[in-house]
Amino acid sequence: MIRFIAAIDDKRGIANDHGIPWQGKIPSDVRYYRDKLRTATILMGYGLYQELTKPYPGVSNYVATYEQNEVLKSGFEPVYDARRFLLDLPKAPPTPDQLISADSGLSSLDVAKATSPSVKPLSARADLPWERAILRKSSLENTQGDVWNIGGAVLFASTFDMADELYLTRLQGDFGCTKFFPEFEDKFERTSSGEPITENDITFHFEVWKRKK
Repeated sequence: MIRFIAAIDDKRGIANDHGIPWQGKIPSDVRYYRDKLRTATILMGYGLYQELTKPYPGVSNYVATYEQNEVLKSGFEPVYDARRFLLDLPKAPPTPDQLISADSGLSSLDVAKATSPSVKPLSARADLPWERAILRKSSLENTQGDVWNIGGAVLFASTFDMADELYLTRLQGDFGCTKFFPEFEDKFERTSSGEPITENDITFHFEVWKRKK
């Protein structure tokens, strides 16, 4: 499942050139956001990564970036092709049959060796070509196919056709944003809508949208 999460104003604005206009003003949204991400695999854009001083705790933090020579801060992992990353997400841990493919160079004997309970874990070996290939195939196993895309605008736009669900905080009003969330109402249907909340003169509510079949 690929879920997008964002706070948007009446014009789908998510930020301006100086940041998020409502930053620090709606604590209920912060709690909602943190609750959703506390056991997640997270994919973020490079701009958002630059704003963070440390990774989100207890989760995998992936950064979509073209900077292949840059060493990211501790706790962040680079993703050089966000779409391929999302396409490759397993729905469940790979089976032996799934590990054997035309382009993997792996035989059934290789996989049987690697998955045998009588040998030490693959991650403790990975010193032969076929072992490294299986390890690469299994590298995203822990995500179980569930990822939260947290933006920003460029990452949202470039992967939007891959979203299954949208978790949106809808703010009343126009906050003069220059960066926007993609148009979504024609391709998604709303499955839940919370009661309005007002904090620091900002009224908002939470919605969940699911892609139409």
